[in-house]
Amino acid sequence: MYSDIFGKEVPLLKNLTQEQLAALFVIRCSSIKEFMAKGRAKSELWGDTAKGLIMQMANEICYATNIQTNATKTIAKGVVLENDSIELVNRMYFENYTKNDLRLSNGIITGCPDIIDHGKRMIIDIKSSYSLDSFAKERFGKGTDYTAQLRGYLWLYDMDYGCTAHTLLNTPKELWKYGDNASMHNYDHIPAEDRVIIGNIVYRDIAWKQEVAERHALGLSMFLEYVEVFRNNGRELPLPPIEQVVDDLEEIEDTQAA
Repeated sequence: MYSDIFGKEVPLLKNLTQEQLAALFVIRCSSIKEFMAKGRAKSELWGDTAKGLIMQMANEICYATNIQTNATKTIAKGVVLENDSIELVNRMYFENYTKNDLRLSNGIITGCPDIIDHGKRMIIDIKSSYSLDSFAKERFGKGTDYTAQLRGYLWLYDMDYGCTAHTLLNTPKELWKYGDNASMHNYDHIPAEDRVIIGNIVYRDIAWKQEVAERHALGLSMFLEYVEVFRNNGRELPLPPIEQVVDDLEEIEDTQAA
């Protein structure tokens, strides 16, 4: 069965009202970057990446099934070592942060950042790097852009600024890729201060929030259109071509005349 952003089981499509269906169109903060992607031409409001995201959201509801598209060893390491990464950040910056488990939604976006510092009005999202290669890129600003995700968190939690904290921790052996060895995944010899990189620093952006809200309203129409395609397309066998129908009728008339 399909579950919503809070883990609540969603009724089958045939049992959903149009209002309930529309309420399910909520963008995860981690997907905002995809959702905001435009086409290659300046006049193309929706790129293939954004369309694909919306179609996937519609398909999950239509088929009552969660679609797993990111079940990789990279993601798995981040989940397994999340608390260890937070502890490393605590040691580095003399803090006492704990994992945030409160997910919020405003009907447009939803998210659950790793760390909320209410005193500093700051969000920190932990990124446990899979390898030294992916980690080192962050130092030069060549890694993944998480600014949209962070801006979403600031909006939801009414915070002023945020950042990512990239950590480099040993990769559990069960998450190594084929052919890997210990020298590629053990980093204990690297000083702790060199195994945390702060990046993607962002601040509250009111204009950006308005842009996302307006795009969400447009995206909802596309989402509902995809649902209608599911309901109506590909459900009937094709009719014979009109020429064949005419020939069959003529053959019947000739037979009756004879």
